Amino acid sequence: MALQTPVITLASHVTETQKNLYNITFRMVCADDDQDMAGLDETYPLKYRPGDNVADAVDDIIEFFQEKIDSYESAVAIETHPSMATGMTMIENGLVI
Repeated sequence: MALQTPVITLASHVTETQKNLYNITFRMVCADDDQDMAGLDETYPLKYRPGDNVADAVDDIIEFFQEKIDSYESAVAIETHPSMATGMTMIENGLVI
């Protein structure tokens, strides 16, 4: 179970939310090698005014997407840890029908 290389695109067309203020939504998709796992599909909205340098926001965008990747990988590690299967078996064995 491993995430594949992220693909970054625009999630939708750039939209003007008010005069000279635009919304740019970046989308990150990371498929998981394990078909049973969902992978990631996250968006990051950026407010933009003409003349702004999008590169100035790159660090924030990277940090946001990296947190999503780290969180996903932590959740997968918990879900796939052998103790999880052991715990579920113990619960099943403790139930009486």
